[in-house]
Amino acid sequence: MLLDFLSAGSLQRKRDSPATQFPSLMNPFFSLITYLALAKAGFCSNSAILFSENFDTNPGYISADGPNANNISSISFGAAGSKAPLILPGQFGGTGQYLSNTRIHGTLADGHLTLGSDQVIHDKSRNRSTVTFIDTSTAQVGQYRAEFDVAEFSSPGKNTALYFHLYEGGSTENGYINLRLTHQAPSPQISPSLPGITTGKGATIGRILIDQPISKNGKFSLNFGISEAGKPGDFLALVWTQLKRGSSAPMPSMTIDNIKVTKLLHAPASKSAVSVKPVGQEGSWNLLTEFSDEFNGDQINPGKWNNNPASWGAWSWEEKNTTQKDGNLSIQMTYAPHSRNGTPLFYKSGILRSHSQMTYGYYETRMRGCQLFPGACPAFWSYSDGKKYTGEVRYCEIDFVELQMHEIEKHTGKRAPVEVIDMNLHLKLADEKGNIEWKRPNSHPELCANKWTAPWDPRDDFHVYGCEVTPETITWYIDGKKVAEKPNTYWHEPMNLTLSLGLRHPHLGWVGQEMKPNPPNATEDGFPTSMEVDYVRVWKKK
Repeated sequence: MLLDFLSAGSLQRKRDSPATQFPSLMNPFFSLITYLALAKAGFCSNSAILFSENFDTNPGYISADGPNANNISSISFGAAGSKAPLILPGQFGGTGQYLSNTRIHGTLADGHLTLGSDQVIHDKSRNRSTVTFIDTSTAQVGQYRAEFDVAEFSSPGKNTALYFHLYEGGSTENGYINLRLTHQAPSPQISPSLPGITTGKGATIGRILIDQPISKNGKFSLNFGISEAGKPGDFLALVWTQLKRGSSAPMPSMTIDNIKVTKLLHAPASKSAVSVKPVGQEGSWNLLTEFSDEFNGDQINPGKWNNNPASWGAWSWEEKNTTQKDGNLSIQMTYAPHSRNGTPLFYKSGILRSHSQMTYGYYETRMRGCQLFPGACPAFWSYSDGKKYTGEVRYCEIDFVELQMHEIEKHTGKRAPVEVIDMNLHLKLADEKGNIEWKRPNSHPELCANKWTAPWDPRDDFHVYGCEVTPETITWYIDGKKVAEKPNTYWHEPMNLTLSLGLRHPHLGWVGQEMKPNPPNATEDGFPTSMEVDYVRVWKKK
């Protein structure tokens, strides 16, 4: 379905843009007709346009409110009843900053948007941002791409940089969001490179992608996933941030043009025969094709997988570290020093996370571990999205298999050899007062921990790892043999299916409930390293 999210009358339509030359497509019947027409014209061969802007006419650019006495500018966006939508979907807003009698912000000229200035900015000013909002109230689940052209790029000095941020959010009938676009010194709530955010009246904001640097002229492109169908009040915020970390200096600058956000459509991969039931299981089963993948195509299937989610922990996800070749998925980890939110990190890896969610079923993969040991952990798992803010269970995770973990074994005090395979559970529980407690394998082994020692090295060959999740039990299988079982006490939330290669000891350590990098042990030795996956198959019992 082609979606046009620009509110009627919010900006002047451009005559030469296929995304904006039609009236509103909120009517499903009109949406289908328009999509078919564009597909016939060749606009939708492998993507469907969600939003586009090329600045041939003024899209309703507005300057932010401010700055105030503390050099703070902000922009608000909200539901119709919030009295806060200072910027409408499809309009652009940017910061303003007074230097003597000059106000500097993004400007429109010659068919593009210019961010920045060659004027020296005061020492305490940290960043300024430009933003637009896209209404995604009827967005579909799937993989999307944000892209735009960068020209006249300039980032003077090592303490200046340009970033692109993408946020998702939603609001109640009266909800609103405020983005603090210009600020001075960082506060505990604000990363030095990110706009500050506040919400009100039930609105929510969640980062999809953060700190994606812009470093040169050319086309900037970034893929991201939407895992839940849109609902009233949902939006994306596209934010371009100019960052200066210290000293009096010019802000970095650039021009942007030809902004486009598209939904990537799936080109069917070649088919191959699959078994009619999970390995070692009896009875009749239905294969769920929306989760299953033989990895026979030449690219990751964007209709099923997001391979560029928001990064977390002591390393970052890199889209190019997931590839398909010769009927296998390869997930690679590389030594790649970088920083995220001001924290120095040393490794990047790959991940696949399903767009769709499910809870009960049989999950199976055939995969081979990575050659590096210790230091990396090939994993097949599922987890809830962490957006639940009410009820007892706030987050749940089922590790169908984690290889080469090299964790400390309590009964020996030594780290486990490569043959020890982990199949664990993780959980966030809230008490009646809303206090959150993590329940993990080390702190609650009777609830969460399972281990099995294989008679072989998981690095040497492919093996089949399976797990059946029912309302009553969670049961793990390796090569069709039952190896562990736990009562299903809490794991009843919808979850995203995931394949990933994670960093482990000695390259990271636990600090409380967070994984932190271990800089003294950062090394190129043993990297890159890769895990291989033959297939993923998910079943429901008939």
